[in-house]
Amino acid sequence: MRRPAYDSPALPINWLPYQYADNGKHTYFPIHPEGKAELDAFKRAHPNGPDPYDLRYIMDNYVKTKGYFPTDSVIVHVNKQNIINQGMALPQGKEAIPDHINLSLAWAMRNGQGGLYRRDVMIYEMLARNDWKRPMYMSVTIGTNNFAGLQDYFILEGLAYRITPFKRELGTIDTNLMYNNLMKRFRYGNLNKPGIYLDTTNMKMAQTHRNMFTMLAQRLLMEGQTAKAREVLAMSEKMLPASNIPYEENDYQLAQIWLQAGNAKKSRRNSYRCREIQCAILRLAQLAFLQRPHELCLILRACAPQPLQCN
Repeated sequence: MRRPAYDSPALPINWLPYQYADNGKHTYFPIHPEGKAELDAFKRAHPNGPDPYDLRYIMDNYVKTKGYFPTDSVIVHVNKQNIINQGMALPQGKEAIPDHINLSLAWAMRNGQGGLYRRDVMIYEMLARNDWKRPMYMSVTIGTNNFAGLQDYFILEGLAYRITPFKRELGTIDTNLMYNNLMKRFRYGNLNKPGIYLDTTNMKMAQTHRNMFTMLAQRLLMEGQTAKAREVLAMSEKMLPASNIPYEENDYQLAQIWLQAGNAKKSRRNSYRCREIQCAILRLAQLAFLQRPHELCLILRACAPQPLQCN
């Protein structure tokens, strides 16, 4: 990652190999909040010097060299022109771009680990050195425990959250960018080809895409963009048909959204299918409890997208 790859320049990581790959020595970096006294003393002694709470200063003078964080809160300065150049959504215009953001490391203290692991430290290293020149993203599939405490600054644009300098609720969507990505940029291969086989990994990814369509349609309805919401729902149904990617129990939201979008027929169809799944799950549990494998297989065959043989 420290080297260019194809058309992508190297990631902004200014660590040498021995500083991050030393037989486990650099896998964990504890947080020592008492170190703030030293930072405050430096600030008083050098009023015109660098801000000792700046993330880059912390990374260079403590984390990389001494192996720990001397504070449980840091700041990241914001290059406003680079934010504008990125083209990210500005919730209140250019004038509202903050000078810096305050990052609390308390999340690492609360979860009992008392510090940051190398994967989180490398995220902070990139955040400190990138100067907001290149977009930084987190995948929607990695789980909140891998967000490095940055989720308050996320905005969803498709299958990834962009890190921004604006505080938001997790799940906030840039509807314009996400609409363009899902409807125009993404390619869905042969997912709508009748009878195509999807293994577990591909099935989960297809279901993740459907969830993103659902979230986008819901947000568009909230914004009053009903026509666009219908287009998104229709695209989801066309590219991710239930014949290949069966509805799951939690897809009941689709029925509600279709109804809000003004299509009661599709709402009823999705609702019936989700209800069938709920009933099948309950019946499967009963048969498993009663140890009746043949009937269990018959229900699985009825629900499965691919043919099953029952002996």
